[in-house]
Amino acid sequence: MTARPPNFHPTVKADYEPVDSVPEGLKWKPAGGNPAKGHTVLLSFGNIYRLVRDRTTGEVQYFKLKDTPEKSPSEKIDAEPKKQEQIRYNTGKLCWFIDTGSRWFLCKVVERKPNRIVLRSETGWDADKQAPWPYGELLEFPCKENNPLFCRLRPLKARYR
Repeated sequence: MTARPPNFHPTVKADYEPVDSVPEGLKWKPAGGNPAKGHTVLLSFGNIYRLVRDRTTGEVQYFKLKDTPEKSPSEKIDAEPKKQEQIRYNTGKLCWFIDTGSRWFLCKVVERKPNRIVLRSETGWDADKQAPWPYGELLEFPCKENNPLFCRLRPLKARYR
């Protein structure tokens, strides 16, 4: 039998270690089973922390499960997600055009009209060099967010070369 540290409580299993404090706002639930005489044992949700209170003296001891990863701070968890930036496809810009067969073609914006965009394949082949550019020399389509062709455009950083 392994020796327990002197500040270790007999109602707590060996895979817990004593700690001085617990995170603020932690919610507790009663431990199941037969409670030890003269002690109240509470568990945190997820059973990461244990609270042991001596009923006669009122002394409280906290224990934490060993080898638990550190949790993200609440500021990071509660932070609003970053709004996706709008991508501008101006004349002369390189971009990816995804074909219906999931092929990525490197294209250049040849002309940008107020409501239309004109693309030309830069290489004539897809990124994996398996299929030729199927749309002739130029591909022109309306540049509205609900247009399925416009939705297939991606910035260069969306795919590694």
